[in-house]
Amino acid sequence: MLAAFFLVFALAFGYFYTPRKNSEVVTPIPNIFGASSEVAKSPENLWFPQQPYSGKGESELGVGALSALLVNFDDGKVVYSKAAKEKLPAASTIKIMTALVALENARLSDSFQVSEKASKIGEKSMGLTFGERLSLKELLYGLILVSGNDAAVTIAEGVAGSEDAFVQLMNNKALYLGLSDTKFINASGLDEDGKAQFTTAYDMATIAHYLWEHYPEFRTISAT
Repeated sequence: MLAAFFLVFALAFGYFYTPRKNSEVVTPIPNIFGASSEVAKSPENLWFPQQPYSGKGESELGVGALSALLVNFDDGKVVYSKAAKEKLPAASTIKIMTALVALENARLSDSFQVSEKASKIGEKSMGLTFGERLSLKELLYGLILVSGNDAAVTIAEGVAGSEDAFVQLMNNKALYLGLSDTKFINASGLDEDGKAQFTTAYDMATIAHYLWEHYPEFRTISAT
């Protein structure tokens, strides 16, 4: 699973780096499926990886992950696929959807207060303390660069009022994108007793593709 995590992130985050004089990272929108500068009215046929073509065999690449998908973002063709539609726990790759929903429903300058729940969520953390306030931009850096679970909960509560309400937005977005093999139960990707949270390499590649196209600020954050 860890290998699949890095595969998706290497695909989605490391593709375009063009520095300016002010040292900002510029990641131009690639020409994907013929749609680049304009946001499509519907995601149909724009964000889904195309069918795989004959390429390297599984044994040649030596991918040990249970599931993997490698997509050429320029033309949408699948370079490599291994059980890409198998439902599996997704861990912190779920934070890709957390970032997407946050960017669609709030401004980078919006300020959110850290709740007691967020400060005590545990495991991966950006070190937030109860009561402090941070902007969405700051929280997104903590969410993506250190996989902060505290950042995920703070974002969810700040954007939607509660994590449960935010998770509903996440699941609604998955349905909008036509993804039937994904179910979110929280904004962090942490396991919860008695609750199933899953996705597929195919669905996560689609979500990452959509986010990459629509939000250049995310490309800047993830390239840091």
